[in-house]
Amino acid sequence: MKGINFNRSSLNKFFTFLVFVEISLLVIHLILKIALSDQLSIERFDMDQEVSVPTWFSAIQLFFISFIGFIVYKQLKIENPKISSLFIYFSILFLFLSMDEVAEIHESLTRLLSPFEWIPRFKGDHGVWIYLYLTGFMAFLVFISKRIVLLWKTFTKEVNIIVVGGIIFLMGAVVLEILSYQYLEGNDVKTLYNVEVGFEEFFEMFGATIILYGTLLTCLKLSYTESNLKGIDPKYDENIALHK
Repeated sequence: MKGINFNRSSLNKFFTFLVFVEISLLVIHLILKIALSDQLSIERFDMDQEVSVPTWFSAIQLFFISFIGFIVYKQLKIENPKISSLFIYFSILFLFLSMDEVAEIHESLTRLLSPFEWIPRFKGDHGVWIYLYLTGFMAFLVFISKRIVLLWKTFTKEVNIIVVGGIIFLMGAVVLEILSYQYLEGNDVKTLYNVEVGFEEFFEMFGATIILYGTLLTCLKLSYTESNLKGIDPKYDENIALHK
C-alpha cells in the first residue's frame, strides 16, 4: 500500500486494539442494561439503538473494510482483472453494509415489504430483509464462484481469514438475529434479550475486525510482491515470521 508503512506486527497490534474496544463496548452495554437500566445516558452505549457509539463504531469499521478493498482492487486491476473485480464487488458490499448500519435500510425494506404475505418472514413480521439479502448474496456467490476459487489459490491464507470473519459476522447478523425474532423479542425476560443483543452486535463487530485483518494482510502481501500474482517476494514470509 503506497504511502502507508505497516507490517504484520502493526496489524496484530491494530487487531488487538479493535478487539479490546469491542469487548469494552459489550461489557459497557451489559452493565448499563442490566444494572442501570433506568439511566437515560444508557442510549449512547446501547447496542440495541441505531444512534449509539457501538453503531457508529461498526459503521466506520465496515466503511474502512470497503476502503481497503478498493485499494486492493486498484493494486490488482492491471495484473489480474478477474481477481481485481472481486474486490470492487467486495468494496461495494461493505460500503452498502456501512450505510445500512446507520440508515437502517434493512428495517425500511422489512416495513415496505411486510404487507406482501407471500414473502417469508419470522415471528412478528420481522426479518423479511434476511431472506432478500441471503437470496441475493447466495445467487451472486454462484455467479462469481470461479473467480473466488482463483482468488483463494492466489491468497489462500488471507481468503481463509476473511471467510472465518464472514462466518462470525453472519452468526451475529443473521443467526442470533433470527433467534431474537423468534424467541426473545417482546419476551418478558428483558435481561436475556439484552444479553442476546449484546452478543449479536459483538459477533458482527468481531467478525468485521477479522475480515478487515484479512483484507489488510492482502494489502501487505501485495506490497511485498514484485509483480502481482507472478510470484510472491520471500520478504513477505520473512516479515511474517519475524513478527509472529
